[in-house]
Amino acid sequence: MIDNNLPREIYLEEQDYDLAKQLSEIEGTEGQKWQSYINLLGMLALERCFKESIDNLAIQRILDNIDTHAYLELKGIKVCVITQEDFWQEGLIIPKQLIDNSDHTAHFYVAIEVDEENAIAIFRGFIPYNKLSQLSLPTFEKNNYWLSVDYLELTDNLNNLFN
Repeated sequence: MIDNNLPREIYLEEQDYDLAKQLSEIEGTEGQKWQSYINLLGMLALERCFKESIDNLAIQRILDNIDTHAYLELKGIKVCVITQEDFWQEGLIIPKQLIDNSDHTAHFYVAIEVDEENAIAIFRGFIPYNKLSQLSLPTFEKNNYWLSVDYLELTDNLNNLFN
């Protein structure tokens, strides 16, 4: 069980860095490669957190657009992992396609902050698609929405995501 003192810190391990580095070697700019690397660290930390919290959990990684997001699929539920290096602006940028295009929607959207230098990923909260899709989100730049962290839910038990 996860303790009540959220946001929860998930310590990054050497193997997380190695796998993130390997998988982030994508076509694109250095900025896209760096964001892919950060996204992968967040996804790997959340994956480990799920495995530690829920016994015998089979998890599938979906890495089709790793420079903007990643997915974990578990128990038939698709979780979109959105990772940022910091939340100093108290919100997160979500590509419009993740909400507006049914090929990209997920059951839940999880916000992770990665402090790569200090080897920590921080679970900032989640929002279910049915709640997210009902919000009138402001546009951020051309193809993104801005989601305030005030809309994110925190939970002390990741099992609650699947009930």
